[in-house]
Amino acid sequence: ALSHQPAEREAFLRTACPEPELRAQVLALLAAHETPGHFLDEPVVPTSDQLPSELNINYAGQTIAHYRVQQLLGKGGMGEVYLATDTRLGRQAALKILPVDFAQTPDRLRRFAREARTVSALNHPTIVTIYDVGQHEQTHYIATEFVAGKTLREYLGERRLELSQALDFATQICGALAAAHEA
Repeated sequence: ALSHQPAEREAFLRTACPEPELRAQVLALLAAHETPGHFLDEPVVPTSDQLPSELNINYAGQTIAHYRVQQLLGKGGMGEVYLATDTRLGRQAALKILPVDFAQTPDRLRRFAREARTVSALNHPTIVTIYDVGQHEQTHYIATEFVAGKTLREYLGERRLELSQALDFATQICGALAAAHEA
């Protein structure tokens, strides 16, 4: 249907999709495809870099509980992720820190705790392991295993995947989703 001009699509779909309900769904998908922007590109809640500067704290160089924070790895809708060293066990960890103002909102705090509980119940090779969840003074955090490397988004931004690579990634993602769904 996408290979046809917009004015020709409905006529094409009447032949290719005789069921009215299915045709309506395909037309809706085509309209969504033509709409600029994508809802998946927008964060559910403001990211920490969208907060007033007085709420942005750089934790690099600080110690939170028994984690020595080294550097910022990334920012997302629910906080910032730092590379840290677990001083008790001498291993690297990814430390996800909930912004201070988020911690003052009970709904966001519950969502953060639910995320930790949900992920900690999972055991799968392509899902990070949660080491710890806690609060140090006013800072709430989740400590997970640190996996070195690029995100899938970064990886895809650098190269076009071969079919075998795409299938391998899809298989890993589906396996993780299936494990999460089962749990």
